[in-house]
Amino acid sequence: MLADHKYLVLDKLGATFERDDHFFYEELEVDFTFVHYAGVHEVNYPVLQTLNLRDRFMLIHDAELLDYGYYVEDQTAENDYPKSTSGPGDGGPGRLQLKLEHIDRLGCRLTLRGHLHGNSFDMNTEIRLRFRIRGAVVPEWLGYVGEALSEGYVYCFEQRYKQELFQYFAALDSFIEMHVGLHNAANPNDPIEIRQLLADKFKLLVKHRLKGHGLGLNNLSFWGDFCANFEDVTKLRNAIAHNSSSALIGEQEANDCFAVVAAAIALVEMSCLTANDILAFYNISLP
Repeated sequence: MLADHKYLVLDKLGATFERDDHFFYEELEVDFTFVHYAGVHEVNYPVLQTLNLRDRFMLIHDAELLDYGYYVEDQTAENDYPKSTSGPGDGGPGRLQLKLEHIDRLGCRLTLRGHLHGNSFDMNTEIRLRFRIRGAVVPEWLGYVGEALSEGYVYCFEQRYKQELFQYFAALDSFIEMHVGLHNAANPNDPIEIRQLLADKFKLLVKHRLKGHGLGLNNLSFWGDFCANFEDVTKLRNAIAHNSSSALIGEQEANDCFAVVAAAIALVEMSCLTANDILAFYNISLP
């Protein structure tokens, strides 16, 4: 169920966020590759507009062009997006049509294509673009763990499931090693041996956490299923990394790995003791 709500999980962890009020004010970029400049004469000009969002995002997960139109500072109303320079309607001179064609999620660029039916005056007019964008900035809470989760989410949108699984597992590995280091620094007389299997280190982490609440692993109703899933994704990741398996990695395998790391974080960071506690932590409605 956690993998069905990746946005809620990653939003809670600071690995993504979404807003629908991202505005851009740009000069129109006419593509002269296949058309000549016609001056004051009205012709159809292809438009190829590229927006670089690197100053706003570390990664982009998804985007939607909500509206666009010509813009004149101190004259165009806040909610007005005229598509022609001759006023309301789409039939006058300077007709503009744009659509979002491509999202470069890792490069943080949006590419728009369209056309302008107009003249030199129209192409020198500024345009305003409004987007809904889901993306990530550098996570403050979990550091590299959040970055790896965020990058895995990119591959989810692109249906590159092997890369998605690897990023989620990298997040899991980093999260456990981080907490082993914190535990050992705080408990020099009772350290967790770093030269052992990742699953064993995590088990010891959880036992120490539960001990502080006067509980044991038998108090975790989901522990058996969690360990089985942890073992499965570990075997799959290792088989691929060591080139000992030709198994195809699909959406389900990536989702399984996501669920393991999401549950692990909730268990260690927030001491969630039941499956419902984990869902509630991530603001996921109970079934």
